[in-house]
Amino acid sequence: MTAPSPRRLTPRPAFTLVELLVALVIGGLVMALALGTLTRQLRTHARLATSLATRTTLAQAGAMLALELRALAPLATDFTTLADTALDALTPLGASVSCRATPTRLELPPSDGDPPLTHWRAMPDETDVTLAFIPQPAPGRWVPMPVIEYLSAPAADACPPREPLAGAAAAPRTVISLAPPLPDSLVAQLAGAPLRVFRRTRFSVYRAADGHWWLGARRCPAGGGVCSGLQPAAGPFAPYHPDPTRTGLRLTYHAADGSAITLPTDAARLARVDVLLRSPADPRGTPAGDSLLVRAALRDRP
Repeated sequence: MTAPSPRRLTPRPAFTLVELLVALVIGGLVMALALGTLTRQLRTHARLATSLATRTTLAQAGAMLALELRALAPLATDFTTLADTALDALTPLGASVSCRATPTRLELPPSDGDPPLTHWRAMPDETDVTLAFIPQPAPGRWVPMPVIEYLSAPAADACPPREPLAGAAAAPRTVISLAPPLPDSLVAQLAGAPLRVFRRTRFSVYRAADGHWWLGARRCPAGGGVCSGLQPAAGPFAPYHPDPTRTGLRLTYHAADGSAITLPTDAARLARVDVLLRSPADPRGTPAGDSLLVRAALRDRP
């Protein structure tokens, strides 16, 4: 019996050390290229998101300011400050109609009436400015009311259902107390007269504790006095700069013919307010470059 012959091993091809190193280098290059592409895409996405956020901020700020400016009180004295970074004016607080009037009292329909004829952003008080539209003599005019107090009265005590514009029978009404008494010639025109209430508001640019620049708003008594604390209204914007081409927010004032107005004493001629808004730099310090120009034409102006 013969012993089996040993199997002969057939050599197989394999990677050499040089080939393995080349493969590792090529794989590393491919991964580096893929990682670089992904990083650029993430940066582009972040840049687009930042641009969208800043543009949204500018659009919201522009819409808010345009809404406030267009509805300013139709009085020559509604502006007391006209600066490139600050504006002091009577801003709208609400509107209603007078359903019944006496020399010392105006009665308003309820805010939940059908249709709703009274709307307040906040409950007015004696420091606000209340205007009533008087149709005679034509074409009519807005007349300030000598308000001493706003009250909420039961339905039975104000604008009963038999009165025009009375609204729902059970809803409470708002009553305005007046002093000194109004003349009879004026009282005769107040039944059904539109009412607009304004609150003196001071808008100004300020730098917050976090270093960002905002447009703030504070309430001020109509007759003068100490204003309330500053609250952010819109922002953030680019920092303030004396150069109008670099500052984050700039206000300019114009008459109907386009001429510039710089003094509150010329407020009777004011017909348009231009607001230039500029976005801040992105977190990497690169200027975003987005800006928005809002031109708000004031109502009831010549």
